[in-house]
Amino acid sequence: VVEDIIQCFQYCEDTENCKAIAFRKSTSTCYLKNKSGGNNGPSSNADYQSANIACENRRFDRSCVRENIWFNSADLVNFAVANIEECSKHCRETESCKALSFRVSDQRCYLKSKFGGNYPSNSEGYYSLNMECNNRPINNLDCLRQDIVFNAGDMGSIVVADVSECVRRCRDTEGCKAITFRQTDNTCFLKSYNGGYSGPTRQSSHASMNLECDNR
Repeated sequence: VVEDIIQCFQYCEDTENCKAIAFRKSTSTCYLKNKSGGNNGPSSNADYQSANIACENRRFDRSCVRENIWFNSADLVNFAVANIEECSKHCRETESCKALSFRVSDQRCYLKSKFGGNYPSNSEGYYSLNMECNNRPINNLDCLRQDIVFNAGDMGSIVVADVSECVRRCRDTEGCKAITFRQTDNTCFLKSYNGGYSGPTRQSSHASMNLECDNR
């Protein structure tokens, strides 16, 4: 129990490994946290004030936003916010948060513990982003193997515009190492193993690639 939130701050600053506080106004109780944003991120409670000892107020970067994409699972917490900018700020302030999904219809913010969640899917009315993303041009399509399927090792699948977008979805997804692209319906299969779990087989109307390959 402390006098006020200022004293709560002081206790945190005097405590090794304290990174954040939560102050309960009704009882003047001070909670010291060893992770920025707590373990799972914030939730709404009118009786509390919370703060990280060190905070980031960088401007929101839209370059990482993926429109009509939902990052599945790997949820830390979800809550209502004013907009995606506020959702991004909460993720940035939560140590365990690497990504987010934002549902437009009810302004729901989902904080994620993995880049890309477990895998992405097509979902109209959602925006998703990784706090760090790779938007460099796709320049390694020489790794693409035509008429080849990488068997098993699937993380998930998503419909995309072309094979370059398939590569980008893999780059956005933590643990994704390879893709198989089905050309008949533009379905992109994300793989957690180079070459798939069971290796390649020949099959027409498919193309596969490892994100890193050896063309020697």
